[in-house]
Amino acid sequence: AAAAAVGGALAACRAGFAHTEPPQTMAERTRLKQGFDGSFQLLSLGEGCAWGPDGADGAAPLPQYQPARYVEIGQTGSTLGGSGATFGAVLDRAGNPTFEHDLEGVREGVARLSSTMDFTSLMPRGDEGLVFAVSHFEQAPGEMYLTRLVQDDVSGSLSPEFITRVDWSEWGGLWVPCAGSMSPWNTHLGSEEYEPDARAQEEAASFEEYFALGGDDSALSMLTYLDGSDLRNYPSNMDWAYFQDTFKPYYYGYPTEVAVSEDGTYSVAKHYAMGRTSVELPYVMPDSRTAYITDDGVNKMLLMFKADTPGDLSSGELFASKFTQLSAEDGGSFSVEWISLGSASTDDVRPFLDSKFSDLFDTAAPTPEGACPEGFTGIHARAGHGHEGGQECLRVKPGMEVPASRLEPRRVGAMLGATSEWDKMEGVTFDGRGTLYVAMSKVAKGMLDADPEFDAGGPNHVRLPENKCGCVYGMAVDDSYTVVSAEAAICGRAAPEDDEENDCDIDGISNPDNVAFMAGTQNLLIGEDTHYHLNAFLWAYDTVTGELTRVQAMPLGAEVSGPYWHPEINCWGYLMSVIQHPFRGEEFQEAMLYPSSMGPAARVGYLGPFRTC
Repeated sequence: AAAAAVGGALAACRAGFAHTEPPQTMAERTRLKQGFDGSFQLLSLGEGCAWGPDGADGAAPLPQYQPARYVEIGQTGSTLGGSGATFGAVLDRAGNPTFEHDLEGVREGVARLSSTMDFTSLMPRGDEGLVFAVSHFEQAPGEMYLTRLVQDDVSGSLSPEFITRVDWSEWGGLWVPCAGSMSPWNTHLGSEEYEPDARAQEEAASFEEYFALGGDDSALSMLTYLDGSDLRNYPSNMDWAYFQDTFKPYYYGYPTEVAVSEDGTYSVAKHYAMGRTSVELPYVMPDSRTAYITDDGVNKMLLMFKADTPGDLSSGELFASKFTQLSAEDGGSFSVEWISLGSASTDDVRPFLDSKFSDLFDTAAPTPEGACPEGFTGIHARAGHGHEGGQECLRVKPGMEVPASRLEPRRVGAMLGATSEWDKMEGVTFDGRGTLYVAMSKVAKGMLDADPEFDAGGPNHVRLPENKCGCVYGMAVDDSYTVVSAEAAICGRAAPEDDEENDCDIDGISNPDNVAFMAGTQNLLIGEDTHYHLNAFLWAYDTVTGELTRVQAMPLGAEVSGPYWHPEINCWGYLMSVIQHPFRGEEFQEAMLYPSSMGPAARVGYLGPFRTC
């Protein structure tokens, strides 16, 4: 309720940033660029902009123009405060190093260090300027680190004092954590993306068949979590029978939560009741009950969860979305209805985590004409990343309705008539005033009209022209925070023919990924994960005027991860921004050696601090 009140009280607040010109030189392309001089950004505030308790009605005046740099909190490979922990080190369940590896071999003795840091939260605790940050790293096995920060009471700057690794061993480890958000009760909400396909694992007889059926090599790498010193756990040395017996796919693919106490102790949980998908992130609405779960990949589905108890995501009712297209113009518009998948709790689901796909479903082959045998339902909603398994004919086994609804909610939802056609569904955020925003990185594949590959076996609910630059959709919610309609708010567009460096227009969005609303303003932050701009950008989109302002430009090969606005931590505001995997890709290795280069380490920091009350 507090978040909704803030949004309403500050609806008239106008805030903006200095425009960042696109990088032109190699010096600019190999480092972070922002603002009017490339290093300073400027936040401008209109009348009535204040976030603290004294300024909720606009009574507390604030500086109209506030310059700020990007302040780095940490980068992968750093050790902070003498804790002995290495930020971003990928460790096994005992806390020992895992080694760099690929499908061809193991670099024995070379400790694995992640450059794929994604979301980082900020959680103030107590009244002494103590702030905790939780950062998660996007690979298998996933990693997560807790940093203790101290806020300067004069300048607002945040200084790291101590880091520790967050232990997920009681939950079987962490799997490919992607984006995240903050709960209304001030906990870190994370994700497990690209859930492993249990059907592919069960039906394959070899690694070759597993990959052909949609299996992901992340599942092989996940076994290094068991013991990083045991070379059997590395893909190049792994035996198929050992993998089949050891890897349990239904342990992975859930929303996650971390709660941190003032003394730095923490608790972690996977929320099985919210369902297992390719979770980009969960986002909880201001009622502390309603949550949306975005589903990243091909032929994916938007889910909604209604918790039984506010502030407790361990039990509740899960819903799958059905979109009815009203128009195909400008990214499309839709009405939305919700199909219940029933109620369940973590304790209801946990006993079934060791299940096989065939414990949950009967399967049949479609006819050459694409029909399913009597008693089976045709769907197109496979798991995985980058592979599409085509049509399936499924039937839930008697007595397995509850576990199937949580272990395979996309498949079950599709069987009940929900829409499983979205392509690269990414970030989600709420403006506090009635609109949920969801990023769709591309309009392609299952979102096209009757695509012969990606609509086979499905209902063809979404029938849009292709747009490889993507769109962000605005979804209206009712008084219960339930989405009732959707339409594209902003879409990217193709670059002019004379632009030899960018496939999408440099003055528009390209493959929107993480999104976050700046509560109390009109600004939607849009971060890119793209190959269609030479450098990825962080944008501020004015949802009232339609103006689009480039806030930051990432170094080559990097994506914008974790943009998030913390409007009031002891009267200071912070715009979080993560530089993920800079210089990823062979084409950028030479540029990485340029004198101005930031180097390959992922970095987390903030734009600010800004005085907000």
